[in-house]
Amino acid sequence: MLTKIAIAFLCLTVSLIGATGVAVQQSGILLVHVEDKTEGLKIRLPVPVFLIRAALAFVPDEELEEARRELARVRPVLQELLKSLEEIPDAHLVEVENSQETVLVSKQGNNLIVDVETPSESVYVRIPVHGVRSVVSAISER
Repeated sequence: MLTKIAIAFLCLTVSLIGATGVAVQQSGILLVHVEDKTEGLKIRLPVPVFLIRAALAFVPDEELEEARRELARVRPVLQELLKSLEEIPDAHLVEVENSQETVLVSKQGNNLIVDVETPSESVYVRIPVHGVRSVVSAISER
């Protein structure tokens, strides 16, 4: 009897791990790297997009209302922009450089990359474009 319970638990665990892997693969991972060069502090934060969508369920409707109004105003243009980003080849989209900082926004694969360098910090953000579309839809539809 104990063997059957152990096998059932093992099967359930493997199924959950597999389902989580599929969800991460399909939704993508938002990746944030921040380095404070003066303090030597480094933060690396990978966030599966499906967790962002899930977290939206816990945000009160009244807190999302302003975001919904703003999205309603720009959603058609934003959706078209995101669709175009998925279709265009990899490229640097925006590059701004001055004596204090460099900001580079580029498209690599299915990701939008924001890379900021200053004398005191580095910030790197990788955003899956289809994940942004998913979150925009989740906010708009709630």
